[in-house]
Amino acid sequence: MLSILISLAFAAPDSSSIKTTIDTFNKFSQVQIPQLSSAQRQKLLNGEVVKTIDKGKDADGNIKAGKAIAYYISTLPKAQLWLSFQDNHFQVQENTIEYRFKSDGIDKMSWYGFMDLPWPMSDRHWVVDVWNNHSLAEKTNNAMWEHPWKLQQDGVREFQPFIDAGKVKKVSQKMYREAVYLPACDGLWAMMDLEGSTLMVYSATATVGGSIPEGLMMKLLMSNLNSFIKDGEKRAKTQVPKHYRQGGSHETMYGGDGKPITKF
Repeated sequence: MLSILISLAFAAPDSSSIKTTIDTFNKFSQVQIPQLSSAQRQKLLNGEVVKTIDKGKDADGNIKAGKAIAYYISTLPKAQLWLSFQDNHFQVQENTIEYRFKSDGIDKMSWYGFMDLPWPMSDRHWVVDVWNNHSLAEKTNNAMWEHPWKLQQDGVREFQPFIDAGKVKKVSQKMYREAVYLPACDGLWAMMDLEGSTLMVYSATATVGGSIPEGLMMKLLMSNLNSFIKDGEKRAKTQVPKHYRQGGSHETMYGGDGKPITKF
């Protein structure tokens, strides 16, 4: 018995466990993520952020908007990492303004986003519906959490009353009118238990419409993924326990299972 406990205590991810975890995720998830090669899995085990580009195909076999995908293994628990990227008190991307305008009070909501781009590029904006896949958590014994989002095609009209009411202080009527609405904005956050660690996966479209080539936006997105992931991990370690704490006034946050995350 002692030998079994010792082996469990020193369990660590390996290439096989990464592959099995991704296969299991894809079996129950709403959004599929690409499987990794053995070389890519080894990079993960070496502590690297592994980045891929997935064009994918629609039901008719046509190439869809490109997706930039990042994989990373952290030794932190998934709930702590989840808070780092889901808590809107943390500004994850400096040039992006976000406003939550619908919510069920738990984890199904709608967000408006505005990206302030440098001249001469036009600003971009979007409206997305986001939710957590409770079914995935249930079917994997709460080992896997998935947080997908999907673009509202009629988002400009949907959000106009909030702009008219001045709800987003940094976005004027003129800025809203002149911004380009994203042609695609789907993605996900996924966090999975992996032999005492957490496999993190982030996926986002890189098509922004207008005169900005998709290739340029993909290059920009890919170049920022390392710092995006690593900064989030650092934030989870140093800021989250002090920010989301017992006795504080922070509202309850919910995990991918739809249940409250225990405060520190």
